[in-house]
Amino acid sequence: MKKAEDYPYSSFKYYAYGDSDRLIDRDPFYDNLGKNNSERRKEYQRLILQEDNRINNHTLNNFFLGNRKFISEMQKKFKVYNLRPKIGRPSNADKNKK
Repeated sequence: MKKAEDYPYSSFKYYAYGDSDRLIDRDPFYDNLGKNNSERRKEYQRLILQEDNRINNHTLNNFFLGNRKFISEMQKKFKVYNLRPKIGRPSNADKNKK
């Protein structure tokens, strides 16, 4: 699937086109995208899509959640690789790099 609206479990149609979906709890940040629904939809589409209507790689935040197989498939498909930050406090070696 190349277009965001083609993904069956995506909230894209809800936010970009105003389609109703009982499963979606509206993101409070969505309201900050514009003064009215029309403005919000246009801005959401601009943020999410590239000019050719493909999902913008920046939207993916360089981060996938799932098992190793799923993550590997998504990395290959979108040519974006997980850049997970290290968990926990920085080591002494990390502190000295600054």
